[in-house]
Amino acid sequence: MDFRFLSNRMKSSAFSSRPFSFLDTKERDAFALVMEILLLETGSRRSCETWQDNQLAALSGQARKRSKFWADRITKIPKNKKDLKNLPILTRKDLQRQVESEGSLIRPADRIGVKSGSSSGSSGTPVNFYVTAVNSKYSGVRGVAQDILEGRDFRKNRVKVSSATPKKTAGKKTFFESHLRQNWLGPLGNVFEQGQNKKIEYLNSRNKLLREIKVFAPKLLNCSPSNLDVIMGSGGVQTLKDLGIDRWIQFAGHRAPGLSEKFAAAGIEISANYSAEETGPMAFECTQCPDHFHVATSNVIIEVDDSITVYFDGHTLGRVLVTHLHGYATPFIRYDIGDFAQLHDTCPCGHDGPVMSKIYGRAKQFLHLPDGRYVAFYFDANDIQERAACKEFHIHQSSRQTVNITLGGRQDVTFAEVDALRTFIQYKAGYAFEVNVDAVGEIDWRDNPKQLGFTSAVAHDFD
Repeated sequence: MDFRFLSNRMKSSAFSSRPFSFLDTKERDAFALVMEILLLETGSRRSCETWQDNQLAALSGQARKRSKFWADRITKIPKNKKDLKNLPILTRKDLQRQVESEGSLIRPADRIGVKSGSSSGSSGTPVNFYVTAVNSKYSGVRGVAQDILEGRDFRKNRVKVSSATPKKTAGKKTFFESHLRQNWLGPLGNVFEQGQNKKIEYLNSRNKLLREIKVFAPKLLNCSPSNLDVIMGSGGVQTLKDLGIDRWIQFAGHRAPGLSEKFAAAGIEISANYSAEETGPMAFECTQCPDHFHVATSNVIIEVDDSITVYFDGHTLGRVLVTHLHGYATPFIRYDIGDFAQLHDTCPCGHDGPVMSKIYGRAKQFLHLPDGRYVAFYFDANDIQERAACKEFHIHQSSRQTVNITLGGRQDVTFAEVDALRTFIQYKAGYAFEVNVDAVGEIDWRDNPKQLGFTSAVAHDFD
């Protein structure tokens, strides 16, 4: 096993001055956890699956013992992940019922730190749950472990760019805020040299955003595809080259077709991870095979249920079900995370472990056709801007036959623009939707505070 620690320089003060100690306590604990994760993720498949089976049995046993909700669902403790199919699927409504009626399954006598959390609500109504200190610790170092696995250099500056929340931008036309995080490695920042990490939130301030990025000179850009579109603007990938970016870490959203090829031609890497607030990291994109994600077997078991399917780029996808192996405060066992994907036994790169591909979500990002089929509906801002320039837009499926598009910052819309947008929607859906286009001075986002580009009022079987 080559974890390639030589990619990162150690600080001169890295080692402890105490007798019989190499690292101080916090640093040693963090390093030990990273090593445990690396051993699991790179060990033999058989040893990893044996560990997963033991974790699954312990998790299920504790849930059944401490929760009436789970005792009613788990009539027999699963011995391995094949036995999971005997358990019912956990929906968001099921989860909320368990949390509201029973709270955390970790009790004060356990002397384990517990805090509440909630999902982002990107796939519908946010859900509440509880996590332990172990969950937070794992999520904090899993990305570090992945960087070590891939031989990444910690010393490169990185910037995370996101759209400011409606709460921060209430009543404001523009917004810009940046924070410098000196130590993103946690306790391991006392061991390894590291670059700086900046977080930027913005609204309608692209020029200021570009100036800030250029001055900071990051090598790694972490943002969603929609924010990437804003940063690149009309300059495309060349804008990133000019800013000195050599790697885009995709955060949420769907990558537009052909983007991987454009980045590869420009010499810019793309990497992504698949994660959720409820469970933490679930899979990491293969460095050799784009769109293939190695499942984080040290954290989750992934299933794909084909009882409900959707269509995406000619592929049939099933529902992603997640079992979080460290979810003792709020168990997530066969949890319907709201996404769709394909699941494979191995990766074309040679990785011997479960692999996900064609990940598409969230569930709200599907057009529901009159014949009952679901079609993945992906687009980026340029798809709309190229057909009808606007300050903002909102696409809404109001019925199985109708899609409405609202263009903000416009007084009217031409027949040619309406026809172009209608053709685009119908091409994406493969169905002749009735498409209505309206122009308004400013979009009313009160019913859509996250300002999602697409929403649907059509009930889904997986809601």
